[in-house]
Amino acid sequence: MTTLPPAPYPSWEISAVPGSDALLQQRCPELLTNLAGLSDEQFIVSLSDPRDIHRQLFKDLTPEGFPEYAGNFRGSSYPSLQYRRLGVNPAISALVGPSLSFSEPDAVERTMSMLASLIGLRFRRPVTDGQSAADAFATVFRLFGRTHPFLDGNGHVQRVMFQGMVERWGLKLRQPFVHPRPYDIEMGVALANNDDTAIAAVLATYVV
Repeated sequence: MTTLPPAPYPSWEISAVPGSDALLQQRCPELLTNLAGLSDEQFIVSLSDPRDIHRQLFKDLTPEGFPEYAGNFRGSSYPSLQYRRLGVNPAISALVGPSLSFSEPDAVERTMSMLASLIGLRFRRPVTDGQSAADAFATVFRLFGRTHPFLDGNGHVQRVMFQGMVERWGLKLRQPFVHPRPYDIEMGVALANNDDTAIAAVLATYVV
């Protein structure tokens, strides 16, 4: 993922921030523990609007003077976010093909509202094993991934959402899952192809 900033707003690459790796190794399990302590209704509200999840993970890891990068969508009213587009890293594009792209900033809020309704529906689907869990979440994972609502850290939020759902269904994931990212280009290919079956196949391999 490449942030395409309109001057004078800085790009954001969380992995390049000194100390981010150690901090995320601490914050990710803490956040998941907090989610596990919520009621089902509170849990769905948290996943349906993941801005607070993003803020909890990435606060203090934003460029100096731009704290709004953590916990706010592209296309929001902040001048630094209102017109922010995202491009695919050329190296990734060469592997997955040119069809992978992300939502325009003025479409993010609308898509995330649609996604909120879907999350509640998918949470209530009967889930008995890793494959049914992955099948239930694959469309949510795809829509979130193709929207890329935040400047960076979208994958972490996707994985927090999936792990939270899996554990709420009484299943477990191989660890670490949220940080660092466990899968590689296979998920990018599945997203580029809008292939929910392939996305579910990747996710299911991590459910134990």
